[in-house]
Amino acid sequence: MRLAEEIERTFDAINKQTEYIDYLVNVASVDPIISLEEEDEKRWDEIVNLNLRGYDLCIRSSLAMLRIGEGKSIVNISSINFRLGVPGRSLYSTTKAGIIGLTTGLARELGREGIRINCISPGWIFTERQNKEYFDTNDEEKDRKHLADLFSKQSLRIKIQPEDIANHVLFLLSNFSRATTGHNLIVDGGWLLE
Repeated sequence: MRLAEEIERTFDAINKQTEYIDYLVNVASVDPIISLEEEDEKRWDEIVNLNLRGYDLCIRSSLAMLRIGEGKSIVNISSINFRLGVPGRSLYSTTKAGIIGLTTGLARELGREGIRINCISPGWIFTERQNKEYFDTNDEEKDRKHLADLFSKQSLRIKIQPEDIANHVLFLLSNFSRATTGHNLIVDGGWLLE
């Protein structure tokens, strides 16, 4: 089944259970390391479909329910990665930059209906997968090197946790941020400093 059909079917099922939704959070991605020479149409389509097109499809599929909901807030998750120029991550970075473009591109259009849309761009988040790949290697020296490298880039010497991002999502969904739309909130421990 195609991605668009899957997403439409999912939101149809949600709509059968409720007439409205208050919030939408788009957070899905894959981030394989693929060099320019390894890129092909199939891999491009897979990554762009999940990481970017899926966000657009979820927004469109949920719009009728959001219009009658109370919260009327969308949060898209991007990444600071597109600003870092990491080798082998150009496809991933392209999608993450596109999420910011999607967010700002829809801010005025949806804002006219009272629907806010914002974005969060995390830095290095210590998810279960990240810990496994970089810090549970059974090589203490390698683990220390990765952490020292991170702390040389971040202003704050902290390991950003998924809960740190969740707290920012909750802020952007809440009425505390009612005057904010089209914004890209960077949560990176002071890596980019903007």
